[in-house]
Amino acid sequence: MNRKARRAVEPSEPCRRIPTTVWRICATIVCLGVHGCSEPSGGAVELSWALRSTLDRAITDCADTPIKKIRLQWDDGMSPSWHSFPCDDNHGVTAFNVPTGAVALSIAPECQDGALAVPESYQAPPPIVRDVVLGQAVTLDALLLVVRVDDPAAPGTGCVAHPCVCAP
Repeated sequence: MNRKARRAVEPSEPCRRIPTTVWRICATIVCLGVHGCSEPSGGAVELSWALRSTLDRAITDCADTPIKKIRLQWDDGMSPSWHSFPCDDNHGVTAFNVPTGAVALSIAPECQDGALAVPESYQAPPPIVRDVVLGQAVTLDALLLVVRVDDPAAPGTGCVAHPCVCAP
């Protein structure tokens, strides 16, 4: 077979290499800009929570309560801080900014105005002390918050005799 016949039989390759290479380079640069340049300043905390009323009913929808968020608070003895998660998410993970070392972690309901709920209106687990390591996540077990959303002495009457969580 001569050279001319071979060229006629073999299809020519389309010129796709240059646009594909340019696209790959651009995608790599964008990914590095978004993900590749952040150094953790501490550890992260992952947690889950569930809500129950003091009348022993599960609360599955935070829209039925005045609770807007669940606040995770941490205290390393030097710089206490917190992060809030939407109540309906039932799960949250902080950024890697929780200080390293022994840290006391606690949760509390947060009201629509951003203030913490009245302490007498809910029961939360006592602070949990965990050792936080730079660049690693600490996982807390599922935590239960028991909240007063109605007056147990007179259900349906509001929160007259006892303070309710996030009462106006």
